Amino acid sequence: MSELRYIEVTGSPRAMGEAHGEMFRDAIRRFTERRIEYCLGFVDKYAPGRPIGREDVLRAAENVMKPHRQYDDAIWQEFDGIAGGAGISLPELLVGNGLTDLRDLVLMGDETGDGQRESGNAAGRGGGHTGECTSFACSAEACGGSPIIGQTWDMHPDARDYLAIVRRRPSDAAETLSLTTVGCLSLAGLNSEGVAVCNNNLVPTDPQSGVNYLFAITRALAATTALEAVGVIEETSRLSGHNFVVGDASSAFNIEMTATASARTEVRHGVFVHANHYTAPELLSAAYERIDLAGSRWRETHLVELFRDVPHLITADVCWELLSDNTRGAGAVCNEDYDGIYGESATAATVVIEPADGRLIASAGGARLGRAHSFRL
Repeated sequence: MSELRYIEVTGSPRAMGEAHGEMFRDAIRRFTERRIEYCLGFVDKYAPGRPIGREDVLRAAENVMKPHRQYDDAIWQEFDGIAGGAGISLPELLVGNGLTDLRDLVLMGDETGDGQRESGNAAGRGGGHTGECTSFACSAEACGGSPIIGQTWDMHPDARDYLAIVRRRPSDAAETLSLTTVGCLSLAGLNSEGVAVCNNNLVPTDPQSGVNYLFAITRALAATTALEAVGVIEETSRLSGHNFVVGDASSAFNIEMTATASARTEVRHGVFVHANHYTAPELLSAAYERIDLAGSRWRETHLVELFRDVPHLITADVCWELLSDNTRGAGAVCNEDYDGIYGESATAATVVIEPADGRLIASAGGARLGRAHSFRL
């Protein structure tokens, strides 16, 4: 079983990025190349026969570099520092950071310049996966005081070999603690103000030139409240769709998004669970229709039932136990299928966050077989 890397970086955003890039240089290069390959495979699955190569993926990344550069100077300086420290190009690093968003853009947009645009209803190969993450937000009421959020992060099985916990101690901003992959900004994490963010992938039909979700999460982790973080994410000009779960010491939110529209839910009671399909009525028309979402619907329903059966107040330990459930129906919440028997994705990481306590629990792989590591700000 893979283990989590850990790094602490301090100082200016550029200095933090350079230290990150230098420490994980070889792994970042390997990871980035794998993600370029996966992007090509995704397009081949849903648009078979379409001529596309490595240079097309990198050109798509280059074409959306400007909004990333203009989004937030501190984030850009860190990102640019990572690329310099790792000795790779900015387009390569952008694919490493924003694979799911960029592959949507390459598939359904015309960012490769080949004049083709994929339709959400087009015929062709079916099946496949969206990156089968399952997230949740437990309300303050359900937890007896303060919310808890978390998720499984399901991706191609080798992604767990590139996981890292990054603790950022910037010279002039909130400290952050994030689960991510080498060379990448925050995937899931919390800050010293007690704000936490998790996410899971969605595939809409409206990708556009904008910012990938890791940039949005990293900016949200500079907020002082969950509501402020929600506003940051909603106001971001997004590259593609995602679902975000945000919490602080007293409140929790779910934000379901396409590239151009969003639906916010404040989690005041019980537990809100979200997988990889659109549920907000106003967003259903933007959902990409050719992805098999039976597993997503099954996981969401199953985790809702598991939380509903908890006979007492929900704790972080309870959340961890439920995320370790490997009951297999059309899918599995804890999908430790690293041999690819059931499909091409598996649980690469698991995370549970207690914002009020500044605590992040994470494992490489699923919570059933992976070793839980506890970190605090």
